[in-house]
Amino acid sequence: MIETLLKRIHDGKLIEKTYQWLITQQNVIDGGFPPYPTYINESGIIATADFVGLLFRPPSIYNFINLEDDNALDKAVRFLLNTQISDGGFPPGGDIFNILDVSFIESTADSVIALLTYLRLNQNKHTEIELPILRGINYLLKTKRTTKSLPIIWPSYDKSDEGNFRLFPTIMALVALELFADISDEQLFSMTIGNTFIKKIKETISSGITLLVSFLKERRSLPFSISDEVLSITNTTNAVGFLISVRRYQKKIYAEKKHDIELSISNGIKTILDNVSSLLSQKIDVMDEEKVLLNIPGKPKEYTTTFRREVVISYLLSHIIATGEEIENIKKSNIEECLYNLLSRLLNLITSNKNFLEERRVGEFVPATSATSLFLSTIKNSIAGGCREYSSNTKI
Repeated sequence: MIETLLKRIHDGKLIEKTYQWLITQQNVIDGGFPPYPTYINESGIIATADFVGLLFRPPSIYNFINLEDDNALDKAVRFLLNTQISDGGFPPGGDIFNILDVSFIESTADSVIALLTYLRLNQNKHTEIELPILRGINYLLKTKRTTKSLPIIWPSYDKSDEGNFRLFPTIMALVALELFADISDEQLFSMTIGNTFIKKIKETISSGITLLVSFLKERRSLPFSISDEVLSITNTTNAVGFLISVRRYQKKIYAEKKHDIELSISNGIKTILDNVSSLLSQKIDVMDEEKVLLNIPGKPKEYTTTFRREVVISYLLSHIIATGEEIENIKKSNIEECLYNLLSRLLNLITSNKNFLEERRVGEFVPATSATSLFLSTIKNSIAGGCREYSSNTKI
């Protein structure tokens, strides 16, 4: 089934056209990307980090199209390096009210993931990005919290209230820490990373697994926040993706928590697949939206984060197909069928929109850089899986 879509993508040069739309949005002055072109035009740290971290993680976009003299990646990385602030974190910039002087967990994790992706892709350019990566990792480690009931949790930003503990930035922080541990194990850093530091990171990852499986084992899903009962497809999907990465790359941690991890992955996938039919029949909204409380002088008191559900799910399913992951009690054909149906819908949307996806902002759908980058990364994974070009050991 998916092969027919891949032929449509190839014949229509969809990868080339979508990538071209993205780089056309890049700010010619600072190299960043606006999160919502035509609606928010300031460069966003999260949108820029998503461009780097999604399109250039293996298999890199370079594997699929000819990018002679393309310097969009280098300019985007330079923009991220220029936005890191003194505490080692990264502010959200144009993504959230153009905040430039307060580090957020999500934007720091996203930026660290992007820089780690760049390091893996350009192993001859270590020096200038290794220290910013380490500073970002240290920021994530020092901002984690524990409570009487939670082994680990992160707030939206360091000075936010305890009531603002959220699962999305928590998962993103764990993804960044796992990727750092993975790349450290590959010995890609030119500087020496101490064993004590790596041990601290892996202990943090282990605590994160305990938190996530506490939701997925019992509820088969994650909410938006600790105090929320509303299902978040985005958090559930991202948590499952993180646990799959742990299973794939953190063998010792996985061995210690194998049963819980396997059950959690299976439960999460079941919830995701159950929701696909409702999503496709429009019985549930295409958008995940979460209200985030802010207490930053001169800024509004609330912000709404948005995620397009079908592209978030498609990315995870394409990752599973591309890497050949086995999911307990889930048939591969069920995953392929859901991916096919979601991709069919997204292809129709992106073609009618002239090569970009939209998200809803203040009641209207507008072009969205991160959603478009995530869609393009989904296509990369789908091609890799459909063509059998990448072995099960491929770093995806």
